[in-house]
Amino acid sequence: MDSCEKIMGNSSDDSYVFKHFKDFDINVDEKLTELQREFERKEIHLKNDLEPNLCSLNECRKFFEDFNPNISDINTKLASKKADLESKKMTLNELKIKSEILEKKLCEMDLKISQNEIDDLIKEVVQGETEKTQKIEELKHRRDLILSRLLYYKKFLDCYLGFTEPDLYTFYFNQIKQDSSLPDKWIKLRTDDFDYWEFVDASISPEQKQEVCKMLEDSETIQRVICRVRNIVKNI
Repeated sequence: MDSCEKIMGNSSDDSYVFKHFKDFDINVDEKLTELQREFERKEIHLKNDLEPNLCSLNECRKFFEDFNPNISDINTKLASKKADLESKKMTLNELKIKSEILEKKLCEMDLKISQNEIDDLIKEVVQGETEKTQKIEELKHRRDLILSRLLYYKKFLDCYLGFTEPDLYTFYFNQIKQDSSLPDKWIKLRTDDFDYWEFVDASISPEQKQEVCKMLEDSETIQRVICRVRNIVKNI
């Protein structure tokens, strides 16, 4: 009791007590402010640490969301492939059965082909190939021959030969224009053996076309036909 009174007696000044409580309040506010800042720093730091993981998590979620439809598509395709495979297996089995039946029938018919018959067939094939080769060489020779003759007409009759498509020959009269465009006077003929020539078209009148067709029908030479058409177009 005496000590309490002594203490109270030593601190009887009310301003002293309130002063210390005021300092205590200030210290608490500072501590709270410091703690709040520390929490904010840790919160920011934690967000920075978690943000990459959050992005990765979002990517994983998106991957799985996209992957689920893909699984459905894959299952559908697998089912379709499986059905297709089963169908092909059935077809293969049917072909196998038919092959066995055919083989059995051939055995029952007891077909026999002599070696002489085989040799004759081989000779026919070889002969056919030889004739084909000879025909090709003959056509090449005729083509080269007529082209060499046409060089004369190109030089002395002012005639230019053009190939627009296989077996179709276009004879142009007059020189090629300076702008590289083709002359407007021409005749088109078709042939596949250089013996028979078929009239296709020409830059002449219908009556003159009939005349040229008749010349070809009368077995006139291609040279005479070209000369005649050239004279016609020169006089138009």
